[in-house]
Amino acid sequence: MKKGRILLIVIISVFAMLYAFAYLFVIPNAAEASMPHKWKYVFADLKQREYHVYLGSTAAGEAEQAFTDNWVVNNGNYTYYLDIHYDKDTIADRINMRYTFKNFLFSKEGEITTARP
Repeated sequence: MKKGRILLIVIISVFAMLYAFAYLFVIPNAAEASMPHKWKYVFADLKQREYHVYLGSTAAGEAEQAFTDNWVVNNGNYTYYLDIHYDKDTIADRINMRYTFKNFLFSKEGEITTARP
């Protein structure tokens, strides 16, 4: 009986470590790797029109403020969000990229930080 209980504890511990590894390491790194290709080259200090030409039309009805544009892309279990905030001269001053991951085992939200040129 004691060996069975120890074996059960070891198996549960291994599954808990695998779950934590996937949740903390695999999902965020896969989100960054499978991010939409054009978004990898988006950086601040461009005019609003240049973003619209490069990225296409924004998500319909998603802009809450006059100086914010939002793009949404679904890619399998991932949903990516790109928010660009503009100053009064419609020049981007802040860019936020985030993702949500959902399947039957995991549900995670996070931000994507990539090196900018």
